[in-house]
Amino acid sequence: MRKLIVLGLLAMPLTACMDNDIQRGLLGAGVGAALISVAGGNLYTGAVMGGLFGTVCDDLSVCGARY
Repeated sequence: MRKLIVLGLLAMPLTACMDNDIQRGLLGAGVGAALISVAGGNLYTGAVMGGLFGTVCDDLSVCGARY
């Protein structure tokens, strides 16, 4: 579980490279699916959770999106 959290935190800065919510959501979905597959979970759940986080991360001020 610790490895999954560390990988997720390392992937978070990638979302700052994206210009809008759609791009961040798609990147989040891909990263979420990849990370949950490493943990042996459901790919769809990882994709949905990652996509939601990627979409709202700039609103939460955690991904450093440019304005």
